[in-house]
This record gives sequence, structure tokens and C-alpha cells, in this order.
Amino acid sequence: MMSWTKRVLLFGAVAGGVIYCGWKGYLMLPIFDSNRKTTDEELRRREHYIRIQQNCIITVSKLLTPLKEFISNAQNTNFITTQLKQDPENKIELWETLKTTSFSRAVVSACVSGMLVLLVRIQFSVLAAYMYLDKTKINGDVQKLYLSTSHQTLEKGLSILVQAMNEAAEQVLKNYSFKHPVAVETIQLLLTNIIDEASEKHRFGEYYWLLQYMLPSESIVVSISGNGDGLSDLMTTTQDVLELEDTQKILQALVERALLQVSRSCTESFHSAAQSSTSLPLARVVPILSDNSLLILQPQRQRALLQEMVNRDELTTLSENIYEAFSR
Repeated sequence: MMSWTKRVLLFGAVAGGVIYCGWKGYLMLPIFDSNRKTTDEELRRREHYIRIQQNCIITVSKLLTPLKEFISNAQNTNFITTQLKQDPENKIELWETLKTTSFSRAVVSACVSGMLVLLVRIQFSVLAAYMYLDKTKINGDVQKLYLSTSHQTLEKGLSILVQAMNEAAEQVLKNYSFKHPVAVETIQLLLTNIIDEASEKHRFGEYYWLLQYMLPSESIVVSISGNGDGLSDLMTTTQDVLELEDTQKILQALVERALLQVSRSCTESFHSAAQSSTSLPLARVVPILSDNSLLILQPQRQRALLQEMVNRDELTTLSENIYEAFSR
């Protein structure tokens, strides 16, 4: 049976923008003595929500940097390229690894950016709601532990995701030699095929497959169990929200948007290298993927995209619904 939290949030999601409109309605109502107390309370609730949500972009930007470093180290194409320049005996094996890693890293970067944006927006909505109700229970220490625990979960899941994506890329690209001509449209098709292959091989029951890398492991749950009801409430609510069908659809949309951005970055470099040609050998496409795969994780260069993803209509509605459900 679905918990009451999920029922409330699902109703909010189905209702669309009702809650947001309700808040705007409160701001437009004349303040009579009979409803002054109610209206003032709603204004305070709304201002509190806005104040907390303003930290989302800053937080996402800060967290992207360590995630970028993690991926760069886990899928180090520069190291492979350096080895190839030394003309080793296992050159063919290294070329194959470079091919797989370059494509895999591009898809992983897109997935991570979408996962992080969704997680941070949900966290700040949950935090805003619980802090509004009881600031003493959700003190600074609890807030820090809640945020750090969720991000540790994402980093731990990322290690497994990298391996899953490497295997998927190897399968999709196995028939592509380095002389194989690749059109610019083929790049996005291959990236999409890799994520489809990974999702098929790593299904997660009824849930969208990337969710399994965002939920805390049993060991993490045990490690935080002695830190009070406040943290437990935050973690439980976050998991309930992540498991909602609408939330998973938003995650998929965010990842697809990020993947499109990676493809666009590669397209610009492709046209510069190909000039008047309509295709390039895969050996020339791989460095393009390698150079552009991590750009989406550089907030100083992707601020407009991050703003777009964080403020996506469906995600904003979900955020409003979370706050509405848990701040009363």
C-alpha cells in the first residue's frame, strides 16, 4: 500500500500548478481583519520557501566540481592517450578502451548532472518544509548531515554507474572500428543507444533505472540511524519523493536534456574538424567526445543550462508540492 506521503504528493503532481496559483492568490487578496492572520502566515511560508530555494543553483554548482573530478579520475582518457603516444605493444587494446571510455564518460556526465539537479531541488524543498515546522529539530548539524549523506550516496552510486556505462558502451561500439565513418547525427544516436543499453541491462524493478544509484544503501541507513528523528524524517521523505512516478519522469527528462547538451557541444567541434565533409572516421570523433564530455559538469560554462534544468516547470511544480505537503 502506498504511504500517505506518496498519496499527498501524487495528488499535488496531478493537480499541476494549483499550489503555486494558490500562493499567488493569497498575495492578491485584500487583507481584512478576518483573514489577516491566515494571509500573513501564507506570506511567511512563501518567503521561507523562496529564500531556501535560492540556494539551489549555488549548491549544484559547488557539487558539480568534485563530481567532475571523480568522473575524470574514474574514466581518465588523458592517461590512456599518454600511453598511446608511447607506441606500446597493446596499442589496439588501448584504442578500444579509449573509444569505450570517451563515449561512456559523455553519457555518465549527462546522467550525473540530471541526477544532481533533481536531488538538490528535492532536498531543499524537503528541508524548507521541515525547517518551517520545527527549526529546533532540524538544526544546523542535522541539515549538514542530511545533505552530506545524500551526496555520499550519489558518489557511491556513481562508482557503480561508471562500470555499468562502460559495459554498455563496449557493447554498443563493438562493431565500430576506428576507420568507421561517423556522421554528426550518429554521435547523438550512439550516446542514446548506450544509455538505452545500460537501462536494459540494469533494470530497477518498477522504477526508472537511475534511481538505484540515488537511494542510500543499507549500510548508510544504519550509520545515520542514531542521529535523531529529524534526520530519519528527512531521509525517509526524500526517498518517498524519489520513488514517485512523476519524479522519475522528471529525472529522465533532465538526463535527456543534459545528453542533448553534450551532443550539441560535440557537434560544434565536429563541424570545425570535418569542415565540408559530412563524416569523420571514429578515430577523430573519439577525441571530440573526450574533450567535450566533461564540459556539462563545468558550472561556469553551463550556468544557463543549469538555470534551465533547476527551474524546469515540472521540477518547480514538484518542489512546490513537496513544500506544500510537508510544511503544514
